[in-house]
Amino acid sequence: MKFGSSGIRGIANQAVTSELALRIGRGVGTGRGSVVVGHDTRRAAEMIEYAAISGLLSVGCRVTRVGMVATPTLAYAAGDYDCGIMVTASHNPPEYIGVKLFNPDGMAFDSEQQKTIERLIGGAEGADTKLASASWDRMHPVRTDENRYRSVDRACPPFSRAQVVRILCRIS
Repeated sequence: MKFGSSGIRGIANQAVTSELALRIGRGVGTGRGSVVVGHDTRRAAEMIEYAAISGLLSVGCRVTRVGMVATPTLAYAAGDYDCGIMVTASHNPPEYIGVKLFNPDGMAFDSEQQKTIERLIGGAEGADTKLASASWDRMHPVRTDENRYRSVDRACPPFSRAQVVRILCRIS
């Protein structure tokens, strides 16, 4: 598994599987306390989202699920957490799905951060045995907050994607 120019993308249940999403969640969650997770409208989005959430929970992260949101909204929401995970494949055909990772400043993970995640989760064989699992008393319930960032989404439809990103950058 390798990051591309904008996260990880591939055909759902072939290149991007629930097993991969679980490993991504474990890798991203290692050393982080809180993560916000959202998804787009694709059919495979919730499968990948829930698998990533399982990985996050397994290493002791506090997870907030914001449900279906636009990618810039999730990037903005990451400012309230240690990082954000967006399940999306953007402009790709509908059979594709992907995962984008965001820092609290709303910027995507840089190449060094991506390489760290790649090392943590292992290659195609998925050996992430290096990652410590949380003990039962360090596991937290998932917090669902599907309304908190809806106002940002509602304000965005009259604007182009580039304008939305500029607006969100000014707010943060």
